[in-house]
Amino acid sequence: PVRLMDIYNQAVLPPGFDQPRSIRGITLRADTYNNTVRFAPKRGIALQVFISTSFATAESTELSFEAMHGVDRTLVVDGWLDIPEQPVPTTPAAPRPFNIPMPFDQPWVFQLSPARRGPQLPDNLVVDYKIYNKRSSDAYYLDSAGFCKANKTPFGLGAQCRGTSGKPITLQTNDDAYASNRLLFAVRDAIPTNTVTLALSMRPLGGFIPVEIDQGSGCYINFAPIVAIPLPADSTGSAVFRFPLPRDGRIVGLDVHAQAAAFDFNANRALHVTSFGLTTTICGPDPVAQMIELSSGPNGGPNATKAQSNVYGLAHVIAFQ
Repeated sequence: PVRLMDIYNQAVLPPGFDQPRSIRGITLRADTYNNTVRFAPKRGIALQVFISTSFATAESTELSFEAMHGVDRTLVVDGWLDIPEQPVPTTPAAPRPFNIPMPFDQPWVFQLSPARRGPQLPDNLVVDYKIYNKRSSDAYYLDSAGFCKANKTPFGLGAQCRGTSGKPITLQTNDDAYASNRLLFAVRDAIPTNTVTLALSMRPLGGFIPVEIDQGSGCYINFAPIVAIPLPADSTGSAVFRFPLPRDGRIVGLDVHAQAAAFDFNANRALHVTSFGLTTTICGPDPVAQMIELSSGPNGGPNATKAQSNVYGLAHVIAFQ
């Protein structure tokens, strides 16, 4: 048995979900990122679907499955589902069609809940799938809201900044700098075991004019940092700075400015070489989440072995009927 719960914050729900709305069913689509693959039909999937309006958010999936639901939790699907064949699309880059319908056994009304928190009504959506049996083990992937690639922009001066090795130090960052993941800055080509310092700021760069640390060195301070973090380089002259990012959509769009400096006694009178500046913009994902529980015992009974995972930024892409 598999239990899978999708949590959608109100911000990602379509227009019209700021007030009570009747829903007669939901429709899913096959995975967009497997668009060169044909999916064979799957028949005889026994499942239940529960739905509710909830105060719980995508950021609060440390709660139990039951705690994520609102008081209007309703069983809307109870039966067998057949999923159609998905041929290879003629336009591979386009999303597949919404053609996996799940009509509700009876209509359900979003936000028609008696529960209030002061004047506030619950406004997030929880869709809870319980799959008890399936007659085919073939892979069939459904489309999900995915992750993102962080935007990276170099800034400042420093092309002529060379250390004892004759090479400039370089500063790189990761593509997957999104909420709930981590932000990495890697410095390369420093002198092995010497101290490397990473300067950071989240303030706008403004009109700061780069300042040369020693006249004629070609090494510049390119912005006004608010914090500087030292770390010894390893035996290859590399240092990697790691910062966990919170599971919080409010950091999406935040610009993090960085520049590295490495101690080099023979480089210049400032005893340091510097990198270019680099700005990373924290990207999504959307404020959604997915909770998955796999049970090894029959029908997920009390003696079943269960494994659970929670993933922020991942949830099925659905359309409403």
